[in-house]
Order: sequence, then structure tokens, then C-alpha cells
Amino acid sequence: MYDRILVPLDGSPLSGQAVLYVRILGAALKSPVELLRVYEPDPVYYYP
Repeated sequence: MYDRILVPLDGSPLSGQAVLYVRILGAALKSPVELLRVYEPDPVYYYP
């Protein structure tokens, strides 16, 4: 049905809990699961 399942993760505990359910969903659909880590980089300051 699906080619793959993409799961964006932000490092929060809630996003970590989603991985457990996605593993079950991926196994049921026989689809590979890809995890994508999303983060906000530290700001770059420029002083002229």
C-alpha cells in the first residue's frame, strides 16, 4: 500500500513515543519506516 513511512522526530518525549506505534504500523503494512531528525540549529550572530 505505502512505499515507506516517514516519521519526523524533534527529540521530545512525545515524538519518541510515536516510534513505538509506527513500528507496529510499518510491520502491519509491510512498509519500511524512515526516521527524520528535525532540530533547530544554534543561531549565528554577526557583529559588524
